[in-house]
Parts: sequence; C-alpha cells; structure tokens
Amino acid sequence: MKLWQIGPEAAASWREIRLEALRLAPRAFGSRYEDWRDVPLSSFKKRLSDARHFAAGEADGRPLAVGCWQEGMVSDDPAQGWVMSVYARPEARGLGYAQAVMARIAEDARAAGMTSLGLHVVTTNHAALRFYARLGYADSGIAGVMSNLGDPEFRLMLDLGPRI
Repeated sequence: MKLWQIGPEAAASWREIRLEALRLAPRAFGSRYEDWRDVPLSSFKKRLSDARHFAAGEADGRPLAVGCWQEGMVSDDPAQGWVMSVYARPEARGLGYAQAVMARIAEDARAAGMTSLGLHVVTTNHAALRFYARLGYADSGIAGVMSNLGDPEFRLMLDLGPRI
C-alpha cells in the first residue's frame, strides 16, 4: 500500500474519485454529483490547494481511498482541524486504505498543532459511523446538525492530545 499527499497537480485523478464518490454515495456528502460534474478542473485544483488531501492505493496517481483536513473551519476552536471528503472505492473497502488515509490525516493535523479533529456523518451512514468509531471518533453531543442536503448528521470528534 502506498500513501501520498494529493496536490493541485493531481487534480484530474482527484476529480475522478471525487465524482465517483458523489455518484455512488449521493447522501454521504454535503455536495451533489450534479453540482460538480461540469465544474472545470481549475476548481478542483483550487480545492486541492485549500485543504491537505491524502490518498492511499497501490500506485501513485490511482487512489483507492482519499480524505482531507483543513484548519480554520471552526471559528471558536482554532486548534480543531476539520475532516472532509473521505471516500474509499468499493473494491478497497475493508482493506485498510481509508484507515491509512485517516491515520495520515491525524498525524498531519497533530504536526500542524491541531488538538482535535471533527467531521460530520449522516446519521443513516452506519458503515461510516462504525468506521470512525473504530478510529476513536466519538459523538460530540451537538444536536441539530444538518447536511447541506438537509440530512441529519452527527458531529464526531477525535482528541489528538495536547498541542506540540
């Protein structure tokens, strides 16, 4: 298994897996396939430069799992990073690729001085909830969280320890 950071130069391969994620798991993300399918590659490049994206696979350039994190998204806690766009291709599920991406995200966020990571999961996405629980994420207890598509979500948190 290989693990690598995805930058703007890899926008085409990230666009491919991102559109697949939105098409195959339409309720799992706060975006819709229809809103992204005709977006120019330059928009994907910008998104890759706004957050730190990671991928896992057997060969560079062909990600089987992806995810990203960004700092500065939680105004009341500047030491909290936010996890987004986590997806594993169907043939890669249960094989450790997404787990490797999430471990790399946590390591990178910790090195950047984050003390916690947060993410949203639609309440009906039981497989994702089990996955994040295995990684140590816990429900924050914040009620009333809704996705951009109007679905109820849990806000999950992972403690990364004190600032380094």
